[in-house]
Amino acid sequence: MRDRCVRRCRLASFLISLLLLPFAPVRADTVTLAFAWPETVEGTATFSARKTRAAERGQQVIVVRGGYGFAAKPVADGQLITFGKTQVDVQVEPPVSGMQGRLQQFMLSAANQRPSYVIDRQGSYLRLENMERYRQNLREAYAALLADLPDQAKERVQQTIEGAMSDRQLEARMAESWNRDVGAWVGGEFDRGETYEQDFSMAVPVLGNTEVPMKAAYRYLGPVSCGKAASADRCVHLELRSFVDSDKVARALEAFLKRMAGQGAGEFHIEQLRIDTTVRLVTEPDTLLPHRIEQQKVSSTVLSQGGQSQATRQVEEIVYEFAYTSR
Repeated sequence: MRDRCVRRCRLASFLISLLLLPFAPVRADTVTLAFAWPETVEGTATFSARKTRAAERGQQVIVVRGGYGFAAKPVADGQLITFGKTQVDVQVEPPVSGMQGRLQQFMLSAANQRPSYVIDRQGSYLRLENMERYRQNLREAYAALLADLPDQAKERVQQTIEGAMSDRQLEARMAESWNRDVGAWVGGEFDRGETYEQDFSMAVPVLGNTEVPMKAAYRYLGPVSCGKAASADRCVHLELRSFVDSDKVARALEAFLKRMAGQGAGEFHIEQLRIDTTVRLVTEPDTLLPHRIEQQKVSSTVLSQGGQSQATRQVEEIVYEFAYTSR
């Protein structure tokens, strides 16, 4: 009888000791992202882009491939990021000939040229740097391109190109690129599979930096290897989806088309517009050095002019891959 009491007392004591142990919560699959680039970074990037534009008159496919070198070094208030000359190969199907084809080739090549910029030590975009050399290179390129145009058309195209090279336009473009790849993720903490939404506004360069309300949805998809040769899952896979305020973009796009078309082109009206963008990023969570970026932008438009409507759907896909030679 006494032995049974001893055994029961021991069991009760054991159960009580379990209850009194510190609670150890089961940690969710969570990632915390921190900006910690080395002071000096050097590497190369390759990219492959495909744009498919479908309308009632047919379909056009543009494929752009290229690469460039890049480097980051310390400056007084952060890091200066510079880029080597971008090598670009453009293929258009069906081919576009004459001035329209040459202008299209120039705009695609210019869009892939990158001016230098500075980021601060917390990973926020600060400013452009060394802009005069960048603009001079582009001006030399388009001077020959526009030589054969009539004066009125030349002035209109030149104004559009110069507008796209203004400090404000380029600041918006480079800040958007940096935030997509690094800046928007700094300090983020995400549970795997959860969606985190945010409302913000962004200046759209091609539409005169019109501030457009947007919604973003962030997700952490899980750990992955940093590249084909990497064995361990040192990187993480992130996703960002963004949606624009279609009505505001439509009105700004109407004004842009009217400026481009000039007098006597008739009245434009955007009846319907939708632009959705998805970015998937493979990056190092403890530094935010990116290794691969995939972006897809899908836009659909219904444009009416002179009582006739035309529907257009465009899909733009681009993949960047980064290799670090020094860090």
